[in-house]
Amino acid sequence: MKQGVYIAFDYGEKRVGLAHTDPLQIIASALITLSPKETIPFLLDYIQGETVVGFVVGQPTQRVGTPATVESKIQSYLKQLQKQFPNYINLYNTIGAANKGLGKLNEAIEAYNKAISIKPDYAEAWSNLG
Repeated sequence: MKQGVYIAFDYGEKRVGLAHTDPLQIIASALITLSPKETIPFLLDYIQGETVVGFVVGQPTQRVGTPATVESKIQSYLKQLQKQFPNYINLYNTIGAANKGLGKLNEAIEAYNKAISIKPDYAEAWSNLG
């Protein structure tokens, strides 16, 4: 496993909670809470001083397992992250998983394939393709 931190996102329409792991990826702790518009500028600055190896974005569901009402906004947010940070392959995997959960199988396959095109041995994306 590549050493460095993971950044986790808990997306809300008004605030996004960010957490990060320690460099050994053993413990996660709170980092900061920002408005959605403030997160990308913050991350651009943050990655200048830290080795960030990936992003993890929470995907909330209703109690019955269906996507939360905020899911479309999370999808939009993921696309912004993807555009700004195109080499973080786990974002494509997250987008694929979200689309699969929404029944958008073609979009899911496209996202998994993008991750694999960046890193052909990315086992998680291969596994998600089935």
